[in-house]
Order: sequence, then C-alpha cells, then structure tokens
Amino acid sequence: VGCHFGKRMFPRTLGAGMVNEDIEITGNRIEEPAGYAIMVMNTRRGTVADNRITAPFAAGEQPAFFDFSRLPQGADLLSEEKRTALRSPREAIFVFGSEDITLRGNTVVQAPAFLPKPDAAK
Repeated sequence: VGCHFGKRMFPRTLGAGMVNEDIEITGNRIEEPAGYAIMVMNTRRGTVADNRITAPFAAGEQPAFFDFSRLPQGADLLSEEKRTALRSPREAIFVFGSEDITLRGNTVVQAPAFLPKPDAAK
C-alpha cells in the first residue's frame, strides 16, 4: 500500500522517509491473502477503515515476507523482544514506519490461531 525500501534488497533494509501521504483504504473485501491483508508503510496521514478480511496468511505460518527488524534509524532503541517480533510480524493489517494512521471498523474472520487477538481496550 505504500513502501520505501532502503538501498539493499538482500537482506532487505528499510528507508525512513515519509514518502506517502493522505492514503485511504476503505470498504474493501480481501479474501485469503497469502500474508498480510493490508500493509501501510512510510505513510503520513492515512485511514484504514471498514475493510473485511477473510483468512489472512493463507500461505500458512511461514516467516514473514519482509524482515522489519533492520531499521535505518533508532534501531538501537528497540528491545530484543520487539526486534524479534519485527522479524516475523503477524498482523492482518500491518502499519510500519508511519504516523497519524486511523484504524477503525475493520473485521477479520477465519483468522489463523497464530494471529494475535484484538485488544478490546485499544
């Protein structure tokens, strides 16, 4: 949905620039994506709303397509736990390196057991 990679592809690194603005992803029906259903990267001001996602990660619990633990700036500030999570993120909607993103009214059905359950308090 919007990404900006760094200079290296293997292993992948990520650029830090906000190269996308005012992105809106609303009212979609996404069925059986191989991995993430929606990914928003390097974006300022975006809305992801009222999307219905069925059976994300249809390809199974394989390592994530991208290793997000190799950050261009501030990587030394991440705990090892956070770095491990970023090596293989498991989210139906994955937002990374972005700011001012609104998530609302999205539904995930037939989620695999390894996907984290939504936190009702958020």
